[in-house]
Amino acid sequence: MRQYTLYLILLLSLWLAPHSRSEQPYIHHLDHSNGLNSNYVRGIGQDGHGFVWVVTGNGLNRFDGTAFSRFTKENSGLSSNELNCVVKDPINPDKLWIGTRYNGICIYDYSTDKIS
Repeated sequence: MRQYTLYLILLLSLWLAPHSRSEQPYIHHLDHSNGLNSNYVRGIGQDGHGFVWVVTGNGLNRFDGTAFSRFTKENSGLSSNELNCVVKDPINPDKLWIGTRYNGICIYDYSTDKIS
């Protein structure tokens, strides 16, 4: 009888555990007012270093979990501000490929912190 009671307590605790959470998931909306280059997002990617990269029509944004760093044609080696995609290099984790809309492909190099 004692064994059945133990099983019953275990089952009840497993069933009640997810229902007893009082906190709701929090979704934070990030946009131009938070430092994003543009609200028109064309692509999102995450690299192996933990950064989230956001591709917009006005440049590239790197989100570190707190703030955005902006990369544009004017302040970096990007060949264009109109971007389409960003992809981490599957072979070299220190490279990030950036596809522009009209001006080819750029590469971000983590070791030099430069775009070429």
